[in-house]
Amino acid sequence: MARKKVRLAWIVNDSTRRMTLKKRKKGLMKKVEEISILCDVKACAVVYDPHDQQPEIWPASPDATKHMLEHFKSKPECEQTHKMMNQETFLQQRVAKMTRQLHRLTMDNREAEMRALVLEGLAGRGFEDVGLEDATGVIALIESKMKEIGEKIEEERKRLARQQHSVTEMMSSWPEVLYVDPNTPWHDPFFHFGDE
Repeated sequence: MARKKVRLAWIVNDSTRRMTLKKRKKGLMKKVEEISILCDVKACAVVYDPHDQQPEIWPASPDATKHMLEHFKSKPECEQTHKMMNQETFLQQRVAKMTRQLHRLTMDNREAEMRALVLEGLAGRGFEDVGLEDATGVIALIESKMKEIGEKIEEERKRLARQQHSVTEMMSSWPEVLYVDPNTPWHDPFFHFGDE
């Protein structure tokens, strides 16, 4: 059974928060170790716990972690911060993504409303009570559908032209057939050799 999606928000209950931190920290260290072994990459993790005096690190050897951090710090700042993000940047990206999704869904809903109006019109409904915005939307929808139909017709024309061209080429490569007049005696079904 799939695990329930966790709502990412600060845990208010102190003991629950501590327990979650302990479990998640252990899981994080395990994941860092797994990715290091499975993908043969250098990785380290440093987690500061407000309840412990020393941070928890992986690999357990402080020298290996220190060496990796020094290697990271020796890189140019643009490489260090290339994929870094703080809480504010993360939230800004999420808001931008959700705004794009909302805009797309709004446009989809608007198109569905206009499509329903067009279908009602085809069924005999009058458009006297339709507002200017809706009338403009219906016209835009009809124009876009007409454009799609025109493009499909043009595509089909091109496909048929290509098909006809390939058939013509194929026929031009066939050996020439000798034309025989159907009125000649050997094509006459009633003609028999020996008859005068």
